[in-house]
Amino acid sequence: MGDGAWMCTFLTFTPKNAETTDIFGGVMRNFGADNDLLDEFHLQHTRFVMDQDQLIIESLKPAIAPFDLKKEVHVPSDGPTIRYRVMLRDALKDEDGK
Repeated sequence: MGDGAWMCTFLTFTPKNAETTDIFGGVMRNFGADNDLLDEFHLQHTRFVMDQDQLIIESLKPAIAPFDLKKEVHVPSDGPTIRYRVMLRDALKDEDGK
């Protein structure tokens, strides 16, 4: 953000079942530590973005991503998700002995 100021938002998504996911998050910054307005702005902005994301995610078909990555089109920012899905696929194969 310049002049040594930084802000970090960390979110983790944990599926509870096929229809529900818990979202946990944390926000850090090294400026304005006692500024309630910044806290509220960042919280409202995060909720705004997540509401938009929810509409998109709930409209995706199929609801469960295929392990065959050739059935999808990817962009460079998909890299971490692709690596995770490959690791998950391989772990499930090892678990099943296949």
